[in-house]
Amino acid sequence: MWLPQIVAAGVSQDNARDPQVAERQIALRPMWRVRRALVLITLTAALVAPDLFPVSREFIACILLFAMLSEVEILIVPRCADKTELGTRLLWFRVVYVAIFTVASPGFPAQWMYPTIIVLQLIASPGQFGGRGLFFLTAVTSAAYLAAPHLPEWGLDVRWSNAPPPARASAEVWGVALGALPLITLSLHIRQQRVAAIQRELAATVARLSAAQEDLGASKEQLERWNHALNEEVERQTGALEERNRYLSIVNAVSFALSEPMDDPSALERAARLIARLLGARSAQAYHLRGGILGAFHLVVPVDAADIHAPQVPESIMRAVAESGRPLSSADPECAEVRAAVGEAFAVVPLIAKGRQLGALALSGTGGEWTDAERHLLLIIGRDLGVALENAGLFRDVLATAQRERLIAEVVRILTADNPGGRAVDAALALLAEQTGAAEVVFLAVDRFGRHVRVQSYATRQPGGEVWIRDSGPALAGLVRDRSTALVLGPAGESPLPGRLAGLGAETLALIPVIARRVADTAAEKGGTQRQRSIVGVLAAVSPTGAGWDEAMIDIYVRGAMALAHQVEATELQALQQQRIQELAGLAEVARTMQSSADAERLQAGFAQALVSLVPYRHVYIAQLDETGVLAPVPVFGERGKPLPIRAPDTRDNAHSWFALRGPMRWSSGDLAPMFVDPVARGGLVVPMRPKGQILGVVAIDLAGDLDDEQVRIVERAVEQLSLALDGAALYQQATARAQHIQALSNLARIVASVVSLREAFAAFAEEVRWLIPFDRAGMLLIDDDERIVEPYATYPEQETAAQAAWLESSIVSIPVAMGGAVSIRRDDPQYAYLDWSVFGDDAVEVAAVPVRQGARTAAVFILVNVGSARYRTDDLDALEEVAGLLGVTIERLRLYEQAAYGARHDLLTGLPNYRYLQERMEDNISGFNGVGESAVLVVDMDSLKAFNDTLGHEAGDRLIRIVARELRAACRDHDFVARTGGDEFVMLLEGSGVDAAEWVAERIHMALAEAHLEIEGSPTRVAVSIGIAVAPLHGTSPADVLHAGDQAMYEAKFAGGARTRVAEVEGEHTMERVPAYVRARSGRLVESIARALLAGATAEERAAAGLAQHWVVSAGTRINQRPGVLTQSRMLVPLACADRIESPQRHSDSRLAAHFVGQLRSEWEAIETGRFWVRSLIPMAVSAAWERKFLGTPLEDLAVRVEARATASAGTPAEEPWLALVAAIREESGERRGLDVSAAA
Repeated sequence: MWLPQIVAAGVSQDNARDPQVAERQIALRPMWRVRRALVLITLTAALVAPDLFPVSREFIACILLFAMLSEVEILIVPRCADKTELGTRLLWFRVVYVAIFTVASPGFPAQWMYPTIIVLQLIASPGQFGGRGLFFLTAVTSAAYLAAPHLPEWGLDVRWSNAPPPARASAEVWGVALGALPLITLSLHIRQQRVAAIQRELAATVARLSAAQEDLGASKEQLERWNHALNEEVERQTGALEERNRYLSIVNAVSFALSEPMDDPSALERAARLIARLLGARSAQAYHLRGGILGAFHLVVPVDAADIHAPQVPESIMRAVAESGRPLSSADPECAEVRAAVGEAFAVVPLIAKGRQLGALALSGTGGEWTDAERHLLLIIGRDLGVALENAGLFRDVLATAQRERLIAEVVRILTADNPGGRAVDAALALLAEQTGAAEVVFLAVDRFGRHVRVQSYATRQPGGEVWIRDSGPALAGLVRDRSTALVLGPAGESPLPGRLAGLGAETLALIPVIARRVADTAAEKGGTQRQRSIVGVLAAVSPTGAGWDEAMIDIYVRGAMALAHQVEATELQALQQQRIQELAGLAEVARTMQSSADAERLQAGFAQALVSLVPYRHVYIAQLDETGVLAPVPVFGERGKPLPIRAPDTRDNAHSWFALRGPMRWSSGDLAPMFVDPVARGGLVVPMRPKGQILGVVAIDLAGDLDDEQVRIVERAVEQLSLALDGAALYQQATARAQHIQALSNLARIVASVVSLREAFAAFAEEVRWLIPFDRAGMLLIDDDERIVEPYATYPEQETAAQAAWLESSIVSIPVAMGGAVSIRRDDPQYAYLDWSVFGDDAVEVAAVPVRQGARTAAVFILVNVGSARYRTDDLDALEEVAGLLGVTIERLRLYEQAAYGARHDLLTGLPNYRYLQERMEDNISGFNGVGESAVLVVDMDSLKAFNDTLGHEAGDRLIRIVARELRAACRDHDFVARTGGDEFVMLLEGSGVDAAEWVAERIHMALAEAHLEIEGSPTRVAVSIGIAVAPLHGTSPADVLHAGDQAMYEAKFAGGARTRVAEVEGEHTMERVPAYVRARSGRLVESIARALLAGATAEERAAAGLAQHWVVSAGTRINQRPGVLTQSRMLVPLACADRIESPQRHSDSRLAAHFVGQLRSEWEAIETGRFWVRSLIPMAVSAAWERKFLGTPLEDLAVRVEARATASAGTPAEEPWLALVAAIREESGERRGLDVSAAA
């Protein structure tokens, strides 16, 4: 708030010596005013109201002295030269004031006045002098304050009033003097420093504001100068814009005028006159480069038609600008002479469109020289005019192109129409002549060899039938024979028109070669060679004088020639298709003939007759080699397949090159032909017969004409049919000879697949072999695995007395075994006299024997015995080899069959019968199931298999299963039936035994397995089994009922703790009215599956805890004599109660289905009072106790005491007995689970 005073003081004339002194003076003025006011108020109060403010005269004297000194300060301070002098004076005045007030303090009306005055003195001091002066003043003030109470003692005061003397300095006075006063001074000094800093910042801000004000003034002057320049530029741009608007108006007017089609000179003349009028010129000139034979077009247009002296630019200048594209004007130095010739100013600009120079535009007579802006405007107008001319030309070109396309389309339509003969070509040529203004149009056809030229079609518009080019076909065709493009003769062509045609009135002659693919070229392409185009004709057209044909007109005839080429190709292709159809029909006739007979002679004659429809020939020679490669007699056929005398073979022909051919070959009369060919034959075609890659012979055809490549291929296919037929005929003869042999082998093959015993197989084989090889007796001898003993097995026909076994080494059987194949042995052969013939029989004269091998060993020997003089041939021994092979296959199949049958009915791990074999055995008519006697069934389940698998691995588990199977087999009689029906489940069938015998066998099993764990190193537990016993007919008369009863008894033994035996209950002992039928059927398996599904995802400890709880619940139910059906249901309810305690459950479809099923069962139990107690109290208590036992290690006795407390609380109620049963089950538990279905299932 002192800022205005500070600013005013800084600029005041009174304080110009030192601005800081002036500022300090201004700051002291409010204090001086306050000081005067306080003095005036004190004096007034003392004089006006002495009663209210009693003071002494001495006090008033001190006040007046203070007032006088204050006025002296007010007069002296402004006269200080600098700030230092000012501070010194102010400090001494403050010291004097403190001394006055201290001396006068005993006379103050109130004690508070003195400290108040000196504090106010200090408060006003920080802004008046520096820190050292302030420190000095504070020290003086504190000393004065401490000395004031001692003034009476020192006698320095005068009692001016009746006030009581002040008290001596106390601790409070010392605190104020040494603490409060310095702190007040320090805080005020700090505050004053901050104020001074703020003042300095304000001063700097004021300085910056002043500088900014000065800059603002300078900017204002610069802005005024810019505004003036901007106004001048706006005026200049406005004038330019007005001029540009005028130019744009001119351009728009010209563009509107140029929108008129520029398809005639009058439109161009109107546009040029408008441009000249708008630009103020006297005349306009347009120069258009039209190109072609039309040349350039120069137009001069005066604005005023009466101005006959309008200036004109020379045409040479117009052409130079049009060709160079560079504008010129009369202001250019190089145009000074033209300016003098024209007489007035002019400007010439090029007409440009799409980068092409189309001409030039000139304006003359504007009255003054052309400015740059006017020339630029004229250049723009020239470009617009060029675009208009270009668009007009394009429009004419599009119309002409559309007309040409319609003409070509009509020509193509006519040529592709289904018109007979050459009328389509005639109509097409007539249309071309009419639309193009041709005098004559002719199509000259050229043959495939280019030798002959003929007029195929002709169209003329000559009056009076005059002919110009029709009769000059060969000469015209010769001009373009080696060309693929059109030849044009005339003004716009490559060469001038011949004088004869020019003299007749012709202007242009166009010769277009018609190039297409010939039929022969198409055939060559199918043969794999590159197809080439060739000239098939010439399209010639001549125009009369004045027709003005250009390139576009010639293009019409070129495209018409292309359409003619396609029409020629289509025509020749159609003819080729007809020819091929005929050839294929002939080829089909050859194939039909080859399939009609199996006789070689008839096949050859039929081929010669069918070949007539394929190719014309004079003779056909069919030379065939026999099996040894020697040439056989050669049949010969004349015209139309007439048979001629057979030619005798010549040995020299065997080495002829024809019999080494791999494909067809043409031959002529000059070639060296085989001897069986007539010497007068002029040549033809020879085709090798190779039905299977090997040479069978050749077919030589003496042709009556030429053949193309496609016909040669057809003949080759016909010969291929003949060779296949001849080869098939030979094979047919061989097949007929082997038909009986094959039939016998086929019967033997069926025997191999049908017999089920070796003896049956031997009898069937011997019966079939009789049709192949004659014999008196057949036999089979078996050889042991060590190949030491040979033993007769069977004979055909059967004999009452059989030969005895013999040593193989000394027996005659060793001969075929050693040779490894079929042999024929005669008894009278001296080399076999030392061998034993007893296995063949005493009457054997000759024996054909063959070893029957089974893998790498000889399993048997098949023999055929003759007792007469007949001998076995080599064919017989070969057939016997085949029989032996089939017999070996039969033996191997029977062996595999026996193995498969054994494997299907036995367990591979233990060798015991499996469940299938058990069913077959129990379906037999055995005691107890047929109404007579009784039989016992023991269902055995291993209790500890999972412990062995988890700790020692599945190999140890398999070994344990084999040990249990061994002990089960040893515990019963030899004729008793022991089967393994599952992973750890066995069934024993004791025929003719009752309950007592079954219990005795079960006890033997338990005793035998007591030490079985010692056979496996590191056994985790003892080997134990749970056994259930059922007897037929006591527990049922069907195998299913008895097995079910035994299975139920086995699970009762398992849930009772395992390692024990239970006998099934007789039907009717307990009712299961609330147990569903599907539960009764296989309760043990069902509970096992449900427990596994409900406990999915449980750890081993969680499964063990669930098993312990299930064991306790079932044991409690057993102790209170619950029905088996109820026990089964309680076993399923325990896993459901445990499922909520699983840390990581797996909720798949099986677990959800099991939970739904058991949940329904729990709802049925909760509907009755007894079941409600089990579901809500006993089962949860058992589960909780099992979890504490497994996871917290709570002692069993503590758990039993806790449950016993429940029983005590339920004394006298139906719940007391179940609670006590659970207590007994817990106390009975040894702390180690044995064979629970939950842990086993997991």
